[in-house]
Amino acid sequence: MGIETYVARKSPSRPGRPIRGHGKPFHLVLLAKDFSGYQNLVALVTAAHLEGYYYRPRMDKELLRERSQGLIALSACLQGELARALMDESLDAACAVARSIGRSSATATTTSSSCHTASPNRSA
Repeated sequence: MGIETYVARKSPSRPGRPIRGHGKPFHLVLLAKDFSGYQNLVALVTAAHLEGYYYRPRMDKELLRERSQGLIALSACLQGELARALMDESLDAACAVARSIGRSSATATTTSSSCHTASPNRSA
């Protein structure tokens, strides 16, 4: 079971943070890999609708980190944070996004070695 959700670019608990890009929320696909993931998925969707609703239900990264156990995160479409970083910034920025997502999940798997072999000055 899974969903495509919206992740706010700016956390409500840190209102002073700058918004990158066009300000619309990032897209993210979340899959439940076990029962605890299903429970966290339900909690995230509920919070997105009750606490994060602004034109559409969305969650912030803080909430996602708290409820990441048992979930698999996919980079979604071209409006996902990883794709936006690749298109708007550089490969290094996209690698930083991938690492930050990996730190927030209990089990992170890297499917490409691009981030490990990217030179500091290389851009997309």
